[in-house]
Amino acid sequence: MRAACGLLPLLLLTLPALVQAQLIFTADNGAITITGYDGPGGSVTIPSMTNGLPVTSIGDYAFSGCGSLASVTIPDNVTNIGWGAFLFCSGLTNVMVGDSVTSIGDLAFYGCTNLTGVTLSGSVTNIGSDTFQGCSGLSTITVDVLNPAYSSVAGVLFDKSQATLIAYPEGKTGGYPIPNTVTSIVDYAFLACRGLTSVRIPEGVTRVGYRAFGYCASLTGITVDVRSPAYSSVAGALFDKSQATLIAYPEGKAGGYTIPNTVTSIVDYAFAACSGLTSVTISTNVTSIGGSVFRDCSSLAGVTIPNGVTNLGYGAFMGCSSLAGATLPGSVASIGEAAFSGCGLTGLAIPSSVANIGPGAFAGCTNLTDITIPSSVTSVGDYAFYDCPTLMGVYFHGNAPRLPPDLYYLFADVSSATIYYLPGTTGWGPTAGYLVVLWDPQVQIGGLSFGVRNSQFGFTITGSSNLVVVVEASTNLANATWYPLGTNTLVGGSSYFSDPDWTNYPGRFYRLTMP
Repeated sequence: MRAACGLLPLLLLTLPALVQAQLIFTADNGAITITGYDGPGGSVTIPSMTNGLPVTSIGDYAFSGCGSLASVTIPDNVTNIGWGAFLFCSGLTNVMVGDSVTSIGDLAFYGCTNLTGVTLSGSVTNIGSDTFQGCSGLSTITVDVLNPAYSSVAGVLFDKSQATLIAYPEGKTGGYPIPNTVTSIVDYAFLACRGLTSVRIPEGVTRVGYRAFGYCASLTGITVDVRSPAYSSVAGALFDKSQATLIAYPEGKAGGYTIPNTVTSIVDYAFAACSGLTSVTISTNVTSIGGSVFRDCSSLAGVTIPNGVTNLGYGAFMGCSSLAGATLPGSVASIGEAAFSGCGLTGLAIPSSVANIGPGAFAGCTNLTDITIPSSVTSVGDYAFYDCPTLMGVYFHGNAPRLPPDLYYLFADVSSATIYYLPGTTGWGPTAGYLVVLWDPQVQIGGLSFGVRNSQFGFTITGSSNLVVVVEASTNLANATWYPLGTNTLVGGSSYFSDPDWTNYPGRFYRLTMP
C-alpha cells in the first residue's frame, strides 16, 4: 500500500492494515500502531483511540516525506515515535508531543526544515541519533523540568546533569559559551549549525565527539579554557592539549593557513567544507592525513604534501574544485579511495613511493589531461579516472599493474584516453575500446644533431609517431625545480629541440615529460 506522501515500509503484522480518517494503521496485541498517512497534509491530530483500541505507537517512517504536513498533535496514549517517523516533513512547523512518549527513534524529525521549536515531555527517556539533524530552522529544544533523563538550557539539549551536550539547534545564531558543567560533547552535536559564529570550550570537557562542529559555515573561532587537560586552541583552531593533533579548523575562517610545526596528525574532516581556505602549508612533521581532511574546500588552489606523510586517506581532497596542482613528495605510499575526486587538477606526477591508487582516486577531475604513473604502482582501483572527460594520456613507467579486468571500470565516461607504456615492460596488450601504445621518447645523444649548433644547444627526440613531448629544464638536480621550455610533436617519429638560453646558466639539466 502506498501513501500519498511517500512509500510505506513493508511490515509483518498480525492483522491486515486498516484505513480510517486518512491514517493507515495496524492492530497488534490490543494496541494500534500508525504506519502511514495518505491525507492532504495541513494540521493532523492523531486519535487516542481507534476501533476501540488505544493508539500507542507511531511506526517507522509513518509520515516520512509528507511535505504538506504543517502540524501534528500526538495524544497521551502514544509511548513510541519510530525511526524516521517525520523524516523530511519539510512543511512541519509545530509538534505537540503527548505526555506518555518515552522513546523517539533515530532520524525521527530529520530534515524538518521549518520546524522552529520542540518541547519534550517529562516522560521521554530515550532520544535516538540524528533525531533533529537537518532541522535548519530549529532554534529551541525545550525539556520539561521533571524529565528524569534530559534537560535544556537556553534551548540546547543536555542530559539531566548537564554534563553531556547532546544537540545544539541548527537555527540558533551567534556565539556560544558551553556551560562549565559540560564534560562531554557528543558526535555531531553542532553539525550544520550555520549561524554559529564562535564556541568556547570550558576546562572540564574531556571529549569532543566526531565532527562535532562539522558544516558550521559561519564559525570563525573555537577557543578552549587554558586550564583544560585535554584540549587547546591556537588562532581559533582546535587541537589536543599537546597540539600534536589538529582536530577542527573553523569553516568560516578565510585565507591561507600554516599548520603549526607541533602537529603530526590531522584527523578526519578537520578542514572539510572550509570554503574560504585558499592555501595551506602542512607541517613537515605531519605523518598522517585522515579521510576527507580537505573535502569540499572549494577555494583551495594548491597544496604540498610534505615528506613523512605515507598515506592520503579516503576523499582527502574530494571536491576541491579549485585545486589545479598538488605536489606529493616521495614518502606517500598510498593514494586513498576518492582522494582527489572532483578536484580541478590538470596534471599530476605521482612519486615513485606510491604502490596503490585507490578506487575513484581521480574520479570527476574534469580538467585532468594527463597523469604519469611510476613503476612502483602495483594496483589501480576501479573508477580511478571515472568522468575525466579531458584525459588524453596515462603514462605508465613500469610493468602493467593490477587493473580492473574491464578497463571500462577504470576509464568510465572517458572516451579519448590513451595508455602509454615503456619498452621492456610487461603485461601490456591490446584492450578493446582503448589505445595501448608504446611510449618511447628518447634523446639521441649521438650524431651531428646533439650539442651546440648555431649557438644553441639541441638534440633530437625520437619515439612513437605523433607523440607529444614537453622538454623541461632545471639548474639543480639535488633540489630540482623544473620549468617547461618547449613542446615537441614527434612527426614521423622524431623532432628536434634547441635551447637558445643555454649560455645563461653555469649548468642545465633536461628531462622529457608529457603535456
